[in-house]
Amino acid sequence: MSTMAVIATGPIGMALVAAAEDANVDVTLCGVRPAERLMLELDGRARRIECRVVPDPEYATPVDWVLQTQPAVDRRWMSRLCQDSTAVVGIGTWAGRRRPRPTGNGHRYVPAIAHIDAEQIAPGYVVHRSGRELALPAGSVARDLAAVFAPSWLQVCEEADFLTASWKNLLDRVASEPISAIACRRMGIMRDPHVRTLATRLLTEAVAVGIAEGARLTTEDVDAALAAFEHFQEFDGTTMLSDRFAGRPLDFEAATGMIVRLGRVHGIPTQVNQGIYALLGAISPQQTDHRQEDDGDRDTSEELSYIPRASRRPWDGAGST
Repeated sequence: MSTMAVIATGPIGMALVAAAEDANVDVTLCGVRPAERLMLELDGRARRIECRVVPDPEYATPVDWVLQTQPAVDRRWMSRLCQDSTAVVGIGTWAGRRRPRPTGNGHRYVPAIAHIDAEQIAPGYVVHRSGRELALPAGSVARDLAAVFAPSWLQVCEEADFLTASWKNLLDRVASEPISAIACRRMGIMRDPHVRTLATRLLTEAVAVGIAEGARLTTEDVDAALAAFEHFQEFDGTTMLSDRFAGRPLDFEAATGMIVRLGRVHGIPTQVNQGIYALLGAISPQQTDHRQEDDGDRDTSEELSYIPRASRRPWDGAGST
């Protein structure tokens, strides 16, 4: 039996834990406080999550797999969970980001994209809305993880062009997340014609920046992102909207902030995203101290070095040993 630790505090982590249980994996949820019960609603049926919950790295033990959904993780988790054979999968927004190098014992590390929409509607209760896919760069880690999750509802797939896949994943959220959070409205707002015009401009700027970064994007990707809004239910939520309702800082640096900064680097106008960025900062004062200052004179080339451009070595074989 494979062993796995999921370091997560949000709904995506809960969904991954549930999938691991379905696959008969010995799974531990790390970094959260034990709750009276943890529930996931999938396909209209609620089920209890029975995994161990470890709130502190001191009580963690080595595992075969670490799935990390938090952008920053206490290094003590990695030192306790990882051994030479451990594979660490970093799940998040990878467009425009360099590859982190967690502290560990020589373990393998690969990025991943979760095509999963889930929402926490009450403490310890998560509803799976849509999506059942985890995408990794093509290579041995992706194939091994696919075998682990094969008995479950979660599909692990290999992406030969992880750069482009990362940017397409960003397009899924760069309009809907901030618009819903600013308006305090659920996904039904994306059907409003005036809002769709705003979303089109946000997406068009993002595609231009992505192309400059080497992603294989076209205007058709703007249309595809807009069409995807039609598949959401009127009252489906977004992560950023949930964070605003709960009074948590809004995580807008990885998407809107990144597009604004890379737009400066490449000389691409991003006025609409800049306006959204300013509004998000205004409604999320807790985030103010962490926001980037105007970095027009700052060298950001190191920050953008993670994902290879078309002229660099492709992702084929990433994570292979």
